[in-house]
Amino acid sequence: MIPTIHEVACALRGTYRLARGDRRGADDFEDGPEAALRSFWVALAVFPPSMAMVVLQRWSQFDDISATRILVVEMISYVIDWVAFPLAMFYFAASIGRSQQFFRYLTAYNWAGLPQLALSIPVVVIGQTDLLDDGLTTLIVMVLILLLLAYHWFIARAVLEVSEGMAVGVVALDTLLVFIVSQATDSLVLG
Repeated sequence: MIPTIHEVACALRGTYRLARGDRRGADDFEDGPEAALRSFWVALAVFPPSMAMVVLQRWSQFDDISATRILVVEMISYVIDWVAFPLAMFYFAASIGRSQQFFRYLTAYNWAGLPQLALSIPVVVIGQTDLLDDGLTTLIVMVLILLLLAYHWFIARAVLEVSEGMAVGVVALDTLLVFIVSQATDSLVLG
């Protein structure tokens, strides 16, 4: 099940509208398990640039560790990142009475990976090439993190149709899982 060009266009319009704070962007995503499943094609689309960012970020951190080890562990981590949150969110959505909205939410969440990557690549390149001083780079990274958290918060709020506080809980769950996977990845890389 590959997304059609029409579905891709609608999803990109939806991610753009949600990023602008337009709740109607949620309507641009198809609903149902099939649409959610097709949205995982985004994981394949963003895999090459994601791995390139890993190489840029990790190479200098682990000079004495083999490149093969880093890439294998990072690829496993990548897969876990793409499945851990949806799995946890499936049960969380049910626990808060939002099972009906889950598949559209997952579809929107996955498609949001495209603009997230588009914003992250330049920041990673700037950070790794020392184009700016460390203080300014740190500021840019922090602003990007806050923007992405706000974007995910709005997606949860608009698509799941939950309160502001519940949307914070969804973002916190995602952030916690990313942190756990990141810590486990670092442990595996270091051996």
